[in-house]
Amino acid sequence: MNNFHNREELVKFLGLSERYRPKHVCDTWRKVPSNWKERLEQLFEVYSGKIPPLFFRADDVGAWGQGLRALMKLFEYHNVPLAVAVVPAWLNAKRLEKIAENVDISSPLWTWHQHGWRHVNWSTDGKKAEFCRSRTREQQWTDIMKGKMKLEDLLGRHFVPVFTPPWNRLDLTTLEVLQRLDFKGVSLDGPFPRGAKHSIKLKNFRIALDMHTRKSVQKEFAFDEFMKDLEALFAQKGPVGIMIHHHRMNIQAFEILNLILKLIKEHSKSCCLSIKEVVQNERS
Repeated sequence: MNNFHNREELVKFLGLSERYRPKHVCDTWRKVPSNWKERLEQLFEVYSGKIPPLFFRADDVGAWGQGLRALMKLFEYHNVPLAVAVVPAWLNAKRLEKIAENVDISSPLWTWHQHGWRHVNWSTDGKKAEFCRSRTREQQWTDIMKGKMKLEDLLGRHFVPVFTPPWNRLDLTTLEVLQRLDFKGVSLDGPFPRGAKHSIKLKNFRIALDMHTRKSVQKEFAFDEFMKDLEALFAQKGPVGIMIHHHRMNIQAFEILNLILKLIKEHSKSCCLSIKEVVQNERS
């Protein structure tokens, strides 16, 4: 596949302008070293043919906008699957209609799945979570069920019964509720809570790299930290996931993601997984 020859071509293709500025951008993408492209190419060359199976997950989806449009156009261009984590309370028929006007929601590239209910923090222990020990089983059941029913109603057969909890946190009660409600998987950035190994049969599509909500202790080394995390991801057996937040991506972040997708296609034997295909194959 021919890639874009320069930044201007990419920006034009994505439908953005050079003045595009999201409200929140992490330090990694505010200022990157001038040799970022060469460093990425060298890292992929080192691990060429040895990159583990990867998948991508895009969080906080609910309304159509410039960032989401650019992200989905980029994944379509590279023909790479994307797990789209939809916040049920944010989506309605009108918003879905707008999304459907711009992308084919039936495309096998997209895994439309559930991202909590309202993306509200109910935690009382300092770590943000929508589903946690601060909430009763009944409260969790009600919210997860409402979200599932709404997405099933709006998306129909395109909804995939996988659950991404906001802030990647849940408890054992959440897992038990999800299993009772016939979900087939969850996506976390860590292992299941203690006690879940034998009783929970859900598959964990585990995230290993956060691209856009990451935090750096020393801002001047933010890109170096990202490169270390990317190399650590390559050293895993897989499948491993990469988490995206489109509303926190500036043009530099899109430019780097574009190169990463291109290099994955060139250097990975297995390319990228579709969570939808994994779930469908295990159900058949």
